[in-house]
Parts: sequence; structure tokens; C-alpha cells
Amino acid sequence: MRLRVENYPASAVERAMKLEEVLLRATAGKIMWWQAAEISVASHTCCVTASTNNMPPSNKSPQ
Repeated sequence: MRLRVENYPASAVERAMKLEEVLLRATAGKIMWWQAAEISVASHTCCVTASTNNMPPSNKSPQ
């Protein structure tokens, strides 16, 4: 099965392209690997926060 960009939301494709750029910069020695790791973690944290903020309220009753 071949993956196609059209199958993914534009925001996901953009994040993947940014991560690829970060990894290429680290590989080329333009940034340190620990910096690339921090950038990728920060990017992931922002994505997780954004997705949880957009989640519908849970069906749990307050305690």
C-alpha cells in the first residue's frame, strides 16, 4: 500500500514536513541532536494539547 499525502489532514502533513526539516538540520550538523529532540518534543506537546482542547466533553458525571 502506498501512502498518499491526500489521505492526511494538511496540518499533519505540515507537522511531518517540519519534523523532517529539523532532522535534516541535525544530520547536517546545523543544530545539535539534543536541540532537535527538544524541538520535536515541543511540537508533539503542542499537538497533543491542541487535540485535547478540541475534544468533546467526556460523558463522566462530576464527582
